[in-house]
Amino acid sequence: MDYTTAMELTIENLVKQGFMHQRIEYDCRIALVQYHCVDEMLKRQYLIENPKENQIQLFKRICKLKYEEAITKYHFNSLKQCIPAHLASDYFQNQLMGKPSIIDSVQDITVRKKLSKHYIEVAEQTNADIMILARDTAEGQMHQYQKQYNMEIHQAWQHEKMFPFDQRLTPTMIHMMRKCLANIDARLEYIYKCKAQLFQLNTNVL
Repeated sequence: MDYTTAMELTIENLVKQGFMHQRIEYDCRIALVQYHCVDEMLKRQYLIENPKENQIQLFKRICKLKYEEAITKYHFNSLKQCIPAHLASDYFQNQLMGKPSIIDSVQDITVRKKLSKHYIEVAEQTNADIMILARDTAEGQMHQYQKQYNMEIHQAWQHEKMFPFDQRLTPTMIHMMRKCLANIDARLEYIYKCKAQLFQLNTNVL
């Protein structure tokens, strides 16, 4: 294969990946609008039941906690999946090759090679340590929000049992709340799925 043909194939692949990038972003925007519409519909159906102020605040509180629980979960999963791909990517390896100019200025070839090797080893380990720290921090946040969410849900249902029957959440309210929580989780799962696809495309380009 000659140089011109190789360049043409490279350009063709870049164009294809560019179109794929735009398609993923376009599909994601459409899906997010749909998820938002479902959210609004569920909220209206909840309000049709004429909830009391404390029931409205409970709905908002549970949805907020669900969002925090879900986003930390998918953020952690995303980091866990992306770290190996990032460390193995050509982009990361090319970054390592950008040695400080002071190393290249060393005249002794043997010393220069040793310094270059040591620099790359230290840089690889430092990058790996930073990403692992980010992953472990995200995992800690995930467990924290999961615990808080589960505790609040348990307390909410326990308090609900203490109210007189006519002051409790109606079956429709409970159903709408559960559907809204499921929609929050599905929306964030889709967002991080799109992010993973874009990351993979960018890795392939680089």
